[in-house]
Amino acid sequence: MAVEVPQEQLRDLQLSLRRVLRDLTPVDTNQLYDYEHRGEHPLLKDMTLYVYSMWVHRVEKKDDAHATRRVLIPFCPSYALAASHVQAISLLERVPKVDGFTMPPPRVPVDGVREDFETNAMFQSVLHRPVACPSSNSATTLEDPVSHYTSLHAEPEKPLDNYPWSVATAFSAAWHAYLHDIRHSAAGASRKIMRRRELETIWETQEMTECLVRLAQTFPRTYMMIMIMFIGTVSSASVSSASSSVSSSVSVSLE
Repeated sequence: MAVEVPQEQLRDLQLSLRRVLRDLTPVDTNQLYDYEHRGEHPLLKDMTLYVYSMWVHRVEKKDDAHATRRVLIPFCPSYALAASHVQAISLLERVPKVDGFTMPPPRVPVDGVREDFETNAMFQSVLHRPVACPSSNSATTLEDPVSHYTSLHAEPEKPLDNYPWSVATAFSAAWHAYLHDIRHSAAGASRKIMRRRELETIWETQEMTECLVRLAQTFPRTYMMIMIMFIGTVSSASVSSASSSVSSSVSVSLE
């Protein structure tokens, strides 16, 4: 005799089973997983994968004495390593070396063949557009672990006339519409940096200044050191605009 199970109850059972299987699976983490679960901290939430790889790395949690000497930011609570590791900000940027694929040049489509053009736009979108995993426990993520990447090929609100959106041109249309929008913010951030005769660095952003102030309030012994570090940062650019500046310049070099 067959027993009918309501669809909603069946879906809940399937999600519970996926959670159990996920918890029993050995933890597989890398820089991409760290980035996807970086959380909503203002310093990190608008970063692209490329900029995140320049400035952020994972370290084990230690005592408060260690925390007074570094800017440490927790991962998203649902991340497998959130209980044992935190995100540390580097003093100097590192140039990421991307392995595992060959970047095709964005050749102009000929005779309807757009493979290289779309592949180039897809790779640039992954590296230079902010993406985050909402929660490893959410129903959407359990059903499709890469569901949060759909924004990279979704139809833009204002598609460019020379890059129309369609199923066959989804990545290029979405990427070039995004690139067109961030170039204005990137130019504004660069002008601020040039007026101050400073290098483009995360340590000169408004979010970092606020982070250092909170750190000084929490650990008074580091107050004088931090005051020296953020002297002159009142007119800092934001992480979002600074990240846009880096992504814009890097993406131009890749084209």
